[in-house]
Amino acid sequence: NRTRWGDHNVIYFDENNSLDASWELKELYNNLRGKKAIAIPHHVGYKAGNRGKDWSLFDQEISPIAEIYSVHGSSEGVDAPIRLWSNQDMSPITSGGTYVDALNAGCIVGAIGSNDYDGLPGSWGTGLAGILAEDLTREAVWEAIKARRTYAVTGDKIKLFFSVNGYPMGSVIPPGKENKLEAKVDIECSQGLDRIELIHNGVVLETYCHRGTWENKAQNKGICKILTEFGWGLSSDYGFTDSEIQWNGRIEIINGKLLGVEPRFVNIGQWFKLNGENSCSFKMISNRKTLLRAIQGLILEVEGTKDTSFKLEANGRKIFFTIKEIEKATKLFHYDDNVTRGFKKYFNVAKTELKNPDAFFHNAEKIKIGQAYPGNAYMKEVVFKNLPVNKGRNYYYIRASQIDGQMAWSSPIWVNGK
Repeated sequence: NRTRWGDHNVIYFDENNSLDASWELKELYNNLRGKKAIAIPHHVGYKAGNRGKDWSLFDQEISPIAEIYSVHGSSEGVDAPIRLWSNQDMSPITSGGTYVDALNAGCIVGAIGSNDYDGLPGSWGTGLAGILAEDLTREAVWEAIKARRTYAVTGDKIKLFFSVNGYPMGSVIPPGKENKLEAKVDIECSQGLDRIELIHNGVVLETYCHRGTWENKAQNKGICKILTEFGWGLSSDYGFTDSEIQWNGRIEIINGKLLGVEPRFVNIGQWFKLNGENSCSFKMISNRKTLLRAIQGLILEVEGTKDTSFKLEANGRKIFFTIKEIEKATKLFHYDDNVTRGFKKYFNVAKTELKNPDAFFHNAEKIKIGQAYPGNAYMKEVVFKNLPVNKGRNYYYIRASQIDGQMAWSSPIWVNGK
């Protein structure tokens, strides 16, 4: 009865389990207790009784974690920076079922992000789960989930570590350890870090602002991250029906090293490959008919100097730039040969017959090179000291934001005050 109690995604540790046809949530809980399985509350912030989560029926052993973010948007709270937004039929977010409502009701539940469907690379921006496991085995991942050592990101693979007095996210600090609390946050973003907020019992306790701390500090060499984006193209707003663009190419680093690539793939079927320390190849398809975003992206992590240069080849086109050129700026390259062919194919109109150039730029295939963010722009360790402890159960969690709006939420840490 997901209308009454909210949606739950059931995950089994072992393979080949049969689907559980329980109608009532209590029955599902009872069936799962004898198995190695969890039920994850999904898009909890909708109205309770109308597919939102009713936290009056909750089992922390069966549901150690819940979604704070998904393809539906954020279920964090009604006054959170982002809300449930993508499903207009089920919207809006409502008090009672949100993640913060669960914490305020005394629920011990960790946080994850989840995209709500295929679970494969290719759904950037619709939620991912971060898991702090001892190693990459099924057993270690399961143990971390059960211990709530999890966090949520909107899309970019932000690395987030949060502890209080050495206890990691998801912990319930034992009695007698609640004095002189100190929170430590260690974060590595995929783009520039904007801020880190420490939330105590549903209210922002402290905010660390990273902007303004690194921009004027010279960094002649070191590491940086650069977002490259591919897409745009023919728009149905102009009457075009064929908006798919196939991008085949490679990126070469000259006088530097390519340390890694993080994809921003918005649908399945995309591909990239590292070719040693200096280049990567890619095959991607962008399409303006894609539901959420018509752009594919690759975030490059590069070690080099201001003179490190890049050679980007895509669909026979060549682009050259240096780190110095994008140190504080972006570059946009647009190609309207596809538009010329499109107007001729669809409307039998030649480029010389169109007096308004907007039609060509608006429908052009584009490649954007983002600003080069140095390491001190996206990596930071922050300590919050002398945390207040109220009488009874307290919780603390981290909400972090990148400059471009990508976000991360840690699972809370709980402390019982005297």
